[in-house]
Amino acid sequence: MGERALLLELPTLEDALAWNDSVCTAPLPGQEWSVVAARTVLVRFATSANALAAADEIAARTPGAGKASTGRTRRIGVVYDGEDLEAVARATRLSAEAVVAAHTGTPWTAAFGGFAPGFVYLTGGDERLVVPRRDSPRTRVPARAVALAGEFSAVYPKASPGGWQLIGRTDAVLFDPDAKDPALIRPGDTVRFEARRESARVMRRGGATADEATVGAAVSGDGATSGDVATAGDASSAARPFPEVAAGASALEILAPGPRTLVEDSGRPGLGDLGVTGSGAADGPSARQANRLVGNGPGAAVLETLLGGLRVRARGDLVLALTGAIGESVIRGADAGAAEEGDSDLDEVDEAAEREDAGFPVSLCEPFGLRDGETLALAAPTSGLRGYLAVRGGIDVPAQLGSRAADTLSGLGPRPLAAGDVLTIGQADAHRSVGTPEEPATVIPQSPQDPEAPQSPQGPDLDEDAGDGGSIAAVLRIRRGPRADWAEDDALLGRTWVVGGDSDRVGARLEAADGDVPLRRVRTEELASEGLVPGAVQLPPSGLPVVFLADHPVTGGYPVIAVVDEADLPLLAQLRPGTGLRFASSAH
Repeated sequence: MGERALLLELPTLEDALAWNDSVCTAPLPGQEWSVVAARTVLVRFATSANALAAADEIAARTPGAGKASTGRTRRIGVVYDGEDLEAVARATRLSAEAVVAAHTGTPWTAAFGGFAPGFVYLTGGDERLVVPRRDSPRTRVPARAVALAGEFSAVYPKASPGGWQLIGRTDAVLFDPDAKDPALIRPGDTVRFEARRESARVMRRGGATADEATVGAAVSGDGATSGDVATAGDASSAARPFPEVAAGASALEILAPGPRTLVEDSGRPGLGDLGVTGSGAADGPSARQANRLVGNGPGAAVLETLLGGLRVRARGDLVLALTGAIGESVIRGADAGAAEEGDSDLDEVDEAAEREDAGFPVSLCEPFGLRDGETLALAAPTSGLRGYLAVRGGIDVPAQLGSRAADTLSGLGPRPLAAGDVLTIGQADAHRSVGTPEEPATVIPQSPQDPEAPQSPQGPDLDEDAGDGGSIAAVLRIRRGPRADWAEDDALLGRTWVVGGDSDRVGARLEAADGDVPLRRVRTEELASEGLVPGAVQLPPSGLPVVFLADHPVTGGYPVIAVVDEADLPLLAQLRPGTGLRFASSAH
């Protein structure tokens, strides 16, 4: 699975659990993390050499039995009124009441996590409840929906797309990133579902209503509730304010966030068993370069902008750097910034103020100072999508699960920035010096809207013969994926693709160029969910590939026919919708 990962394919879920237990208990040389799924174990390594060497050791290893149950029992109350309950009854030739009885009558075992934080695949239930996924996935499954698919049952922790059959709902909070134990259910736990009626409702003072009894309070093995009350909200996506800045502390005030500005760092690797993906900066080299220029460590939190538009004001004297897709950037003095926000008549200012209003231009990829009260404004870039702003000391916002990264799929980390937010700046490391000007870490090809943008001729990143009229297309190098045989040989090669308009930090959704048809899948059966890595190219039934980026799900149920080389992922993260791209076989 790409350069640094191996996908171990096993005959049964029990074998997969045993192998995952083996590599977790006795890690292979260079092993970073593993993700177990229905019939596979994905093992990620520090280097490609580690991955190659591990293949030989795996061939000689014989794992023992998997871990026994942890002994915890989680009881989850369910109101069985799901949209697909009648369809499940028809598919299983049971009555709706019999479906509920089968779902509650047998204990389930939490086998593995994936898809989203708190989403756990439960197995071992009544064998009569084996049903396929829906033919057409829903674009939105409500939070805390209880569902079936194949041999598994699960609870959706938050609202998300999904193709499982919905049979009920619960109020149990499946994942709270701020809790000591964030996941209500962990692999190895026993889960018992209990049928509940709709909650009675009582009136609070002032007319507000409240549940008299929660629909789905989770109960631990000793009978005590796992929380005071199972709240109806999704703890991971609550829009909490940023902490107040201490008096006299250095800070960065957000005057305008642009289309979207996020706090990002190096992410949360190794938490796949909780359903938490790595996340972090989409263009990692550009983010690390920005930190290097201001004298931060590579994992310090930075701001990731989308198509510019960011405007900030310094509180205290700061050292900044800009990298990635950044348009014209200017610094204005404190007085000019105040005038810009007010309604004063600019015609009345004198010539000196007019010169100040013009701003002081800032160069890309070199450190610069922003004095107390000065403002920095970023125009939209002529090419690329994402720019990075680093401040010496780093953006100091509260971490969740060891990272300050905003994960757009799960809702972990800080919310998108808004005008009026004030971000504390951390203490600079006195042993790290400010850097010197550098060339951009990621070479960004021209956007379709800007054919005159300058290009770099270096590397395999651009193809001048691709696309209509000889327009330039980005070239991404790929390696054969573990499910390459589900498509025709080299199906991705020899044609131009276009980045679709619904692409985001989760992945780039590709469209066929004019005149081309979608790919044809050679195998059409359903694939059990498997672990994913950034750059994995999934082929859904539509025949239009999806290439996963930083916020990809931990597991997925569509075949991975190829994996983009890691060195080319920053380029992919910078391609705007409408940009052409081509795939080439990796030389390695």
